[in-house]
Amino acid sequence: MNDDVMTAMRETLPAGPPDDPAVKARAWARLHAEFDAPPVRPRASARRTRRRLMVGGVVAVTAGAIVATQVGTTPAKTPQAGGESGSADLRILEVAAKTVENQTAPRPKPDQWIYVPELIVSNAPWARNGKATMEQWWRFDGTKTADYDAKWKKVTVHDSGLEGDDRSPRQFYDYVNGLPTETGALLTRLRKDSRKIAGNNQNERLFGQIFVIFRDAPIMPPKVNAALFRALAKIPGVRIEKNITDLAGRPGIAVTRDSDIGREELILDPRTYDFMGSRTVATRDRTITSAGAPKGGSPQGAKPPSRRLGESTEVQHVGQVLINIAYLPSKVVDKPGDR
Repeated sequence: MNDDVMTAMRETLPAGPPDDPAVKARAWARLHAEFDAPPVRPRASARRTRRRLMVGGVVAVTAGAIVATQVGTTPAKTPQAGGESGSADLRILEVAAKTVENQTAPRPKPDQWIYVPELIVSNAPWARNGKATMEQWWRFDGTKTADYDAKWKKVTVHDSGLEGDDRSPRQFYDYVNGLPTETGALLTRLRKDSRKIAGNNQNERLFGQIFVIFRDAPIMPPKVNAALFRALAKIPGVRIEKNITDLAGRPGIAVTRDSDIGREELILDPRTYDFMGSRTVATRDRTITSAGAPKGGSPQGAKPPSRRLGESTEVQHVGQVLINIAYLPSKVVDKPGDR
């Protein structure tokens, strides 16, 4: 454990003799004891939300796009109270920042590929037994993409199909690498950049923007990574959920914030603070009707049909996991198919 991390801990935990190594060890043990021993979680299902490495006009999931696929009676755990900036629980975000900011993350070469596997639970027709691992490769210069077909055990390479405001992995890396690393300046920039994010207020959009960066930048410049943790701690309504298990069965902690959709969770490794996954959990009971195409044309002036083709209605319950994705370790490789 490096001295920067211990300094962050001394600023947030009760101080002991500053030069006593045993005190440092006990402080670290006290902090991490709170984030270990994850409890058993109810099994959850989710509609696939594809992780994109090319984004331009950044968007968030909207309520109308959600398909709730689990009717569960056991609510997900409620995050720790007091999640405003400066609360005791948020101290872990400064420890996370100190942990990652001096790491190294070399920029990939244009002809290298980024391997991005993810694990999801779904009741969609393409899922097997309600659970699936999706494997994708993106060429860093954005010219090609590839995916693995588990049925045929085959990797297929495609043209990336970049269009409009879509960004290649290289362009998105450059965007992230160019973000300010001073917390105030970063927040100002992200508020501006989050204007296209779906959300009811600026703080909701800001949290969504940071989520998109973690999701779509598997190769994260370390100092920007640290700055994003510090920015999260400054957003009103952000809380920490301890001792959770992600979809892949890995222990983690979650940085959470409530939105109109539900509780949005960014799941982190409790020791390395790598981004491991995301969940959305319903925070209220409600019924959602998804729009569809009209069943048929109506004469001019006639009342539209009461039902529309493809329209569906579903009920969401408090504690129901609506979206649940685990991002498995990604890496830079030389060709599609490499893992």
